[in-house]
Amino acid sequence: MKKIAIYGIFCLFLGAALWIGLNWKSILSFPRILPSFSAKEFCTCYFVNGQTEPYCRELVRQYFPLKDLHINSELKEIYARGFTTHKTARFVNERFGCQLVN
Repeated sequence: MKKIAIYGIFCLFLGAALWIGLNWKSILSFPRILPSFSAKEFCTCYFVNGQTEPYCRELVRQYFPLKDLHINSELKEIYARGFTTHKTARFVNERFGCQLVN
């Protein structure tokens, strides 16, 4: 019985290592997705839909936690900083909405 348990744990570990190896590129890009999504979502909510700042902050915060979120009203930009990176979204116009700058 002990050998079966050890063999099962070994197989799970091997399977997890194989899955991580096959999806390594996607796993590394995940931390960059969070601030990108948040900056664009907040920009759309605030500048395109015309919602209030607290409403848009709450909307974005329900998906992912962020370290920082700044609004530049003059340039109509949103700066979002996640765990390891930051992204900026800029309002283009009513038709095209917001786009990521960096």
